[in-house]
Amino acid sequence: MARASLRAAATLRELAASQACGAAVVLRAGDHSFSRPRVLDMLGELSAARAARTTQSAVLMGTDGAEHGSLGSNMAKVARMDAAARAKHFQELANLMRSLGTLSDGGGWAPAVVALDGVLCGSAVGAALHAPFFVATERTRLCLPGPSHGCPPESLASHRLARLPHALGRYLALTGAALTGPECYALGLATHLCEAHALPQLADALGEGFSDGGEGGAAAGGEGERRLLWRVSRRLSDACVELPPLGGWGEEHALYYAPQVEAAFSRGSLPEASPLALSLTFAQLRAGLLHRSKVELLQAVETEARRRHETRAEVEDEAVARLVTPLF
Repeated sequence: MARASLRAAATLRELAASQACGAAVVLRAGDHSFSRPRVLDMLGELSAARAARTTQSAVLMGTDGAEHGSLGSNMAKVARMDAAARAKHFQELANLMRSLGTLSDGGGWAPAVVALDGVLCGSAVGAALHAPFFVATERTRLCLPGPSHGCPPESLASHRLARLPHALGRYLALTGAALTGPECYALGLATHLCEAHALPQLADALGEGFSDGGEGGAAAGGEGERRLLWRVSRRLSDACVELPPLGGWGEEHALYYAPQVEAAFSRGSLPEASPLALSLTFAQLRAGLLHRSKVELLQAVETEARRRHETRAEVEDEAVARLVTPLF
């Protein structure tokens, strides 16, 4: 605990010194950078960045030598862990995903932007899918190698993968196939698409911050949060490119094979052949799909109750059944 406190204090001093260069703090992730020590460091860096009052965004980018490398955990090492070590590994990843997915942390407030250029595996996929903004490039590749190493996917984003069309989430988990940056954008996994050479300019643009005048700073809470999110999104969009038309997907793209993938899963031949890790993966995906459906159900019932000027408990069972049926 004392060593963690000293690490956090040192990180805070370094970040405080870096604030002079702008309102965006850049965190760096190298090859296999989601090991336990690095995850703890990133948690401390993110918390310290948000605690600095001038910080308006935290940008997670690859190191100069990791653009073409593999970003994520060392799965061979994770596969050799005992049960206790693996549980701790997944818990610390969950803490990082939760921190990336929320706007406030450590007493401060700033959205996270994940702009990773290279092969995103497992935990790096989770970092990208939990952050409010995920910027992909033409060199980005997204894959889930965990099941092939005997582990469920480390992304902790089954609710996102389960909602992909044409059973692509199951296809990715089963085969280890990769999605390209444009495909991630087309599927709604990435919020922005940027040319790889423009990533440094993207960080510089966010580093300029937002003045209290023209664009205005934003205080935490409600309208202030929405205003800052919109401004960060606009800055990112200025540095990004338009997506090519979907009809332009060639045979090298996974989306080209989407109809065949869906047909394969409808026959049930691939799921039957999956080992234990893949069975657990399917259970995760089903749970993620059901969880999202419950949320949608509650929202639909609330809407029905408001329409009838009733409480949620007074909505008839038949109405609930009618609302639920399209979700499954």
